[in-house]
Amino acid sequence: MNLIEWTINTAQISLWITVLLFIGIYILKPLLMFIPITALYVAAGIVFPIWIAFVMTFGGVILALMSGYYFGKIFGEQKVNDYITKNKKVGRFLDGRNKRFLSFCFSYRVLPLPFDLFNMMCGAAKVPFWKYLIVSLLGLSPAIVPYILAGAYITTPLSLEFLFPFGISLAFTFSMFILYKRKI
Repeated sequence: MNLIEWTINTAQISLWITVLLFIGIYILKPLLMFIPITALYVAAGIVFPIWIAFVMTFGGVILALMSGYYFGKIFGEQKVNDYITKNKKVGRFLDGRNKRFLSFCFSYRVLPLPFDLFNMMCGAAKVPFWKYLIVSLLGLSPAIVPYILAGAYITTPLSLEFLFPFGISLAFTFSMFILYKRKI
């Protein structure tokens, strides 16, 4: 094996180790609440080629949603509610949680509120898993895409490639919110 082949093989192994490390962080994300989820989106855009960043991030988010949900089921409603009451911003928002769940879940995902507490609350409250997962992904997607692209183009922050996804995301989020409110 020559030096070029060895370098290519080492780079491929390093890429997959890094993907596994990111996936591990996503799985443990509910327990690592100090890591902002948006930092993982941006980091993926910086570290990986864009297509790998998207696949890995959406897979990681699904795993984070699942693990948070199941940690909530394990910890139970009282323990999760104790965490929620410690965070006043979340507590005020959750006062209205008796409204229809899907509207509430979508709104929660669009707003910049703590990711992990909501996941655990849904598990503790025994919210139907598939509804929770699908609505969460719909609400999170408008943020995931521009943050990954921001990471990919972070070296040119005033470029169209960096700014355009945020405009599209904002328009998409606003449109989806209005359509969603009318349907539900």
